[in-house]
Parts: sequence; C-alpha cells; structure tokens
Amino acid sequence: MKVLQPDPALPAENATEDEVDALRGYDRSAQATVSQHLWRGALPTGLDTGDHKVEVRELDRWQGEKHAETSYRLEDGAP
Repeated sequence: MKVLQPDPALPAENATEDEVDALRGYDRSAQATVSQHLWRGALPTGLDTGDHKVEVRELDRWQGEKHAETSYRLEDGAP
C-alpha cells in the first residue's frame, strides 16, 4: 500500500549529522517532506521459524524493471 509520509531515511541522516563533531559536507540535507515513493506492506508471521526473503520489483518506464531484496528472521517467541 502506498503511504504519504516523509522519507524516514532523511531525518535519520540529519540526526547522524547532529551527533558528529565536524561537518560532513557544506550542505545539510533538507527537512523531510511528504514523499511519493514510499510503500508499506505487512510481512507474514505465520511462516516456519527461520530466515525469509522479501523481494520487491518495480517497473520504471525509462529504466525498465528494477528489484531489491531483503530478509527477515522469525524466531520462536515461546518463553
């Protein structure tokens, strides 16, 4: 599902800049504004314990198909 919110990576980058003793560059990143490129989906949790892969594909009319992947691990939550 598409979400309309600021890109969370930008405030994180600005927070990192606030913590350093010396400037990393001449320009500070702008304040985050609502982004048109964020999507959110729920990850299934009813799968077997262990590692699972998430793959995202996107079709860009100028650059063709792009994809990215990441993984997550489900562990037994029993005490």
